[in-house]
Amino acid sequence: MSEFTPLPDPIVASMGIYAASVYGRVWRYCQMERGRCFAPAHRIATELNLGQRTVERYLSRLVEDGWIERDSGKSDGKPSTYYTTGKWVMGGSATAADPS
Repeated sequence: MSEFTPLPDPIVASMGIYAASVYGRVWRYCQMERGRCFAPAHRIATELNLGQRTVERYLSRLVEDGWIERDSGKSDGKPSTYYTTGKWVMGGSATAADPS
């Protein structure tokens, strides 16, 4: 994985820096393995120096707001996997709430 995690301005503006950093980490993982993030929340939390519950809360909010989608693995004992929806594209434009 590269040493680069994007912080998309539209997510910072609408949800804050923690949500943007969680999104950025999911985005990085999605660049690696079959376009999906297989990292469990506790790994993302460790990598971002955040609490696991904080990461879980922002993952849920990012799903609710349409930035990422979740394939739930909880029912079969496996962690959820995530993928980006294309609402934000590196170097492109995205829709976001007006911060004013």
